[in-house]
Amino acid sequence: MKLRLSDIATIFTGLSISGRAPVGKGQTPVHIINVKDLLDGEIVTTNLDTVVVQDLGKIKRYLVQTNDVLITTRGTLLKSAVVPKEMIGSIISSNLAVIRLSTDAPITPILLQAYLESSVGQQNVFSRSRATTLQLTLNSRDVGEIEVPVLDQVKQKRMEALSIATKQYIRLEKQALETRIRVSQQLLAEAFSGL
Repeated sequence: MKLRLSDIATIFTGLSISGRAPVGKGQTPVHIINVKDLLDGEIVTTNLDTVVVQDLGKIKRYLVQTNDVLITTRGTLLKSAVVPKEMIGSIISSNLAVIRLSTDAPITPILLQAYLESSVGQQNVFSRSRATTLQLTLNSRDVGEIEVPVLDQVKQKRMEALSIATKQYIRLEKQALETRIRVSQQLLAEAFSGL
């Protein structure tokens, strides 16, 4: 069985930070999540941009919540991520859309994000794109038209566990690689410092 996202979720696109946008004035800093911050199915929180706002009420509809699924709406790459707890109160840029699943949705945010990043999911998303090239161009209505498979609960739990384990493995491999590079650079620096 497949369901359209518009039947099981609220979908909205991000905030433009140029022109007459309600950001750039004021003194209240707010983190903004951009496409560059989505990596390997997660939000990299170390270098988030910050914008200032005068009235938080004017950007309230753009604030993300825990378990929102983010998806790119423009660009050459389809990226997605699930919003973690520590990102509450951040906003998204205009190149992203939020998919906020309803409480009775028959799919979890983690599984939805895994589907969107799969080859089948990516074909589904790109088929909705308005661009004639390999560029992705979606609006919230296009995102709502994406059909997602609904699996039985047992299979869903297994697939979700696999997705979580895969992300954890990628994270650990990256940390190990960064450590090896750092140690190698330190050894080379020590070797060449005496010359």
